[in-house]
Amino acid sequence: GINAEYGELLSGCISHTISNLNNTSLPLVLRINACRTSARFCTWFKESNEMIPFLPSIFQSILSLLPQTSEDTIALVLEPLIPALKINSEIAGQHSGPILETLISIWVKYCHDQMLVDDLKTIFELFSQNPHSIQFVQQLVVPHLISVIRTFLLSNQQDPSKNDNDKGETNGDGLISNDRDEGVGKMSYLFEGSLDLLSTVLYNSVIVISQNKKTSGQPQEGVQYYVNEELLRQKESFFSVLIHILEIFPQETILDPASSCLRSFLHMLQMTSSVPFLFELHTSDPLQQQSLSPRTRLDRICHIIQKYLSPTYDPILTVCFGPLISKLIEILHLVGRLDEGFLKTIVNLLLGRLLETSSEMSPGHDLLSTPYTLQPVVIIFGRLILLFSKNTSLSIWIFNYLSSVTISDLIQFSSSTFGLPPSTFSVMTSKYTNPLFLSPQDSALSLLMKVWTKTHEDLRGIHNLKISSMALGKIFQILDPRITNLMVPGELIVNVQEPRKTRGRKKVERDEPTEQWTTIPLPVKIMKLFCHEIQSQIEDEKLKAAEKLKKQENAQLGDEENQDDDDDDGEWELDEEELVDNSQYSDLLSALLGGGLGDDDGFGGLGDLGGGNDEDEFDKYSKEDTELYELNLEEWYRNYIRALKNENPSLLSSVIQHLHSNEQDLLKSLVEAL
Repeated sequence: GINAEYGELLSGCISHTISNLNNTSLPLVLRINACRTSARFCTWFKESNEMIPFLPSIFQSILSLLPQTSEDTIALVLEPLIPALKINSEIAGQHSGPILETLISIWVKYCHDQMLVDDLKTIFELFSQNPHSIQFVQQLVVPHLISVIRTFLLSNQQDPSKNDNDKGETNGDGLISNDRDEGVGKMSYLFEGSLDLLSTVLYNSVIVISQNKKTSGQPQEGVQYYVNEELLRQKESFFSVLIHILEIFPQETILDPASSCLRSFLHMLQMTSSVPFLFELHTSDPLQQQSLSPRTRLDRICHIIQKYLSPTYDPILTVCFGPLISKLIEILHLVGRLDEGFLKTIVNLLLGRLLETSSEMSPGHDLLSTPYTLQPVVIIFGRLILLFSKNTSLSIWIFNYLSSVTISDLIQFSSSTFGLPPSTFSVMTSKYTNPLFLSPQDSALSLLMKVWTKTHEDLRGIHNLKISSMALGKIFQILDPRITNLMVPGELIVNVQEPRKTRGRKKVERDEPTEQWTTIPLPVKIMKLFCHEIQSQIEDEKLKAAEKLKKQENAQLGDEENQDDDDDDGEWELDEEELVDNSQYSDLLSALLGGGLGDDDGFGGLGDLGGGNDEDEFDKYSKEDTELYELNLEEWYRNYIRALKNENPSLLSSVIQHLHSNEQDLLKSLVEAL
């Protein structure tokens, strides 16, 4: 039939494209064009077996073409590599050694080209996620990156004038200010790029490990772990390098990948039962001889965390250290070494950062203008609540401590710890009903919950939303007056009679707080947040259903008429999910034969060819939490409400009466749907 005819013709197109790709007698421009066309084929048929026989030829052709390309064309040659690596991991692993060696040399040569570096980072990431190629990544890539980092540190140590980091100053590109010499400038690019790439490779190596681990995070006997044995043997040296970087380079562009490297290193210690390494004395500590008491490696990490959570550093750095703090607490808890003194210090530092960031707001200023710096603190506390939920003593401790510490205590702690005047932390007071109205006698619990509930709806990333929702669900069920009677921001009071603000009026009232908020009990606010999320999900489902129905209706209107309209427009649209169906071959061939493979076809660069992954954009560590990663948040909300109805109906009823009628109807519909 006609479908078989199109299938045979398409197979011929693929074979001809790969043949041109391998034909060394053709001009370079034609081979590059064949390279781009093969990238489309790999993208369109990534879920089928059409391209598997051609993968070895594609990999070999890319290797032969790369030495002939310039900086302007090298990205075009790399274009098919990303989709090809996703088709068959075993074949990709067989060719990973030579490809990785070539990519390393390209990365060193063009480290100044940020777009190309981003594409190479994606390719290295795919190799490090592949169990068949991870060994080559560890043997070839990781040692080279560590060597670059050490070389740069050594050059700066020999010439202290090169180290421009006392104030954390950077140039326009966010790199270390050091442009006196082109060679030194390139080393700066390589240094930051090596840290960033090393954090990516180490993290994805951890992901490969995590695929074979229990949810407890403990290694299993008889399971193969893809751990860099050489890195473990040199863990003392590697740890010292990371600590040195974190202590002397306060730039965000360096701290972010460096703290990520340290976090992945900690996870690797956890997976290999090497956590006691943290409690040993740090023999490479340059201050060890000067300190009053010997410092362990854990002490060094805590010192760095305390340093960058101080008010003297930008609050944005909290974002860099949030995942590291969470991982450190998790590991110490799992090995039974989470002592009260350490926990108090970390909690006080986080609360101090929360208070400082909140205190910067004017009384009429919207808290959500800086959710990015507040989010990591909220998420860390969310993780603590979930982590301690199975340990009664720790759950009681964290709740009692937050309730007993006052804003005044936090100000005193921060002032004494960092040597700052108390005026640095001005407590927000206002005659208006401000969402963050605080007094020195308010508890840290009040501060945390006011910020948390005000920030929840604007959290970035589905994984962070899961953590926050589940932790708030735990807090909701705490039947304690300090929770049930705690008042938090409710809803914005809209003054419908207020005159419209002109530019002149806005200028006059710029410093006058105009927003007013209701105050409601914490449990009511939590349930309102849940209702908002459930309603949003229902609306999203309706929208998707309507779009699906419209698509089905359009498909039934008549394929011939629609096809004629498409031909008249001279445009085509490709649905990747339906392409593998023979009925779609005609559309693909029309695109190929009609010249629809230019820059306007929707594949403008490597990133458009599936260079991303399924991870949460705002929490790249989401896949480590197997239970949370697989959780369906929509189902969790529904199950949570229904469980409350069955297990604690009086609690649910006491809260429902304070909700709006539409929120009450929503909850009743969920309960009745049992």
